[in-house]
Amino acid sequence: AVYKGSNSRIAKRYASNKCEIYMPKEKWIGKLKELKVLKIEKDSSWKSIHRAELINSDNLEILSIYNSEIRGLYNYYKLAKNVHSLQKFRYIMKFSMVKTFANKYKLSVSKIMKKFNHEGNFRISYTTKTGQKHRYFYNEPLKRVYENPTTNKEIDIVPNTMIYAGRNSLIRRLQASKCEWCQTENTAIEMHHVKKLKELKGKQLWERIMIARNRKTLALCKKCHVDLHAGRLD
Repeated sequence: AVYKGSNSRIAKRYASNKCEIYMPKEKWIGKLKELKVLKIEKDSSWKSIHRAELINSDNLEILSIYNSEIRGLYNYYKLAKNVHSLQKFRYIMKFSMVKTFANKYKLSVSKIMKKFNHEGNFRISYTTKTGQKHRYFYNEPLKRVYENPTTNKEIDIVPNTMIYAGRNSLIRRLQASKCEWCQTENTAIEMHHVKKLKELKGKQLWERIMIARNRKTLALCKKCHVDLHAGRLD
């Protein structure tokens, strides 16, 4: 028997009374179309597409957006028996990202791959007060997880687009090494993200600050980030 849940994950029950979760192929293909990174040609071949709306973003923001989208979909389907199929999703996403960088720098795809290659991985480097930092294109194994899904609120369980809009670039805010809440300087910074500003009610001071700044991210030290999720920030 086949059961389709409200969250579009499919469970199949076998004669052995064992129930397994499957990820519908249409879901990750639909996500590629939704993000406008995939073009299906007349001969049914697939072609990755650059994202013009990201060209003016800084390098770290572009990479972080793609990583968040891949990680979000994987986290949502990681209990599925066929979650390894997301390798194809990641492949299209990677070359969409590379083509976005190619359009930004007016270089060929091969030159972009060479420019940002580090030991076979795509890497962005940036400098903070504590030295040079690196962030890689999401290359974690897309393997099935047999445990219960995490309840960590800081992980994107539902596929989610990382917010990149803001008056200051992500790199500059990380470089500042300054908590935007308690003003502590020379500290490790974590970014708090909200999906949509309209979801903020403005009841908490930190919400009103984000609304006033028209910014969907808040740069926080670890203590303030923990306090925010625990409802202790105000």
